[in-house]
Amino acid sequence: MARKRDYRARIYLPFFLLFIALIILEGRLYDLQILNHQKFFRQASKEQTKSIKISPKRGSIYDRNLEKLAVNIPSYSLYARPGKISHSKKVARKLSPIVRMKVSSLTKKLRQKKVFVWLKRKLSLAQKKRIEALGLKGIGFVEESKRFYPQGELASSLLGFAGVDNQGLAGVELSYNSELQGEAGHFWIREDALGYEIPFAKDTLQALVPGKNLVLTLDNVIQSMVEQELSLTLKKTKAKSVEAVFMDPQTGEIFALANKPDYDPNHYSDYSPFTRKNRVVQSLYEPGSS
Repeated sequence: MARKRDYRARIYLPFFLLFIALIILEGRLYDLQILNHQKFFRQASKEQTKSIKISPKRGSIYDRNLEKLAVNIPSYSLYARPGKISHSKKVARKLSPIVRMKVSSLTKKLRQKKVFVWLKRKLSLAQKKRIEALGLKGIGFVEESKRFYPQGELASSLLGFAGVDNQGLAGVELSYNSELQGEAGHFWIREDALGYEIPFAKDTLQALVPGKNLVLTLDNVIQSMVEQELSLTLKKTKAKSVEAVFMDPQTGEIFALANKPDYDPNHYSDYSPFTRKNRVVQSLYEPGSS
C-alpha cells in the first residue's frame, strides 16, 4: 500500500510542479502586461523612437534704415532611409554628380543600419529638382533655410556668420545667437531593435519656432563709404590690415565698423581666421597708436 502511494506521488509531482510554474508565469505576465504595462511601453517607445533635429528659421538682421544685412533663403536637405534602398551603389552613382560627393562616401551612408541618415544639407532648388527627376525610392527632402548675406562683404567682420545648422559662429550672429536662432523642431520616426523602420509607424513633426529679427545702429551707406576708404588706404599703404569705427560721440551709436581685408560670409570657410577676425574689437592696440 505504501509503495502504491509513493508511486502515485511520483506521478503527480511533475504535474504539481508544472501547476506551480504556470501560476508563477501567469503572475509574472500579469505584472508585465497589466501592472507595469505603461512603464515598459514608455521604455520601449523611447528606445524605438528616433528624433531628427530640424533647424528653425533664423531671425533677419537689418541696418538702422531696415536694409537687409542677413536673411534666410530656402534650402533643401537630402536624406535617405537605407532600409528602403535596394541598390545603394547604383543610387550613389546617380546622386554623386548632383550633390558633389564621392560615390564611396554616399554608398557608405546608404548602407548604414539606420532608419534615417542625412546625405547632404542645404541644397539649392535646382539640385532638388534634378534629384526628384531621378525618381529614387527611399530618398527625400526636408525644407530648411540657409543663411544669406545680400550685401556680400559689407560689414562682414561685424555681422559674422552662421553654420550649417543656422547657429551663430562669429560676430553679431554669435553674440545674439539666442535671440536670432529660435527653437528647433523635431521629426520623429520609429525603428526596431536592428535600426530599421517599423512599417506603418506614423511620422510626427514638432513645429519650429522662428528666431527674432535684429536691427543694428549701423548705417548701410556710411558703412559702404568707410569700407571704400579703407580699401584705398590698404592699397596705398600696403599695410597688413586697416580698421575704422564711425560713431556718434553723444549717444555712442556705431554707424560704421570696418576691417580690411574682409571676407564674404556666404563663403566664410574659404577665408583665413585672420581675415574673418573683427580686429577692431578683438585686437590689442597701444595707446596713441591709432
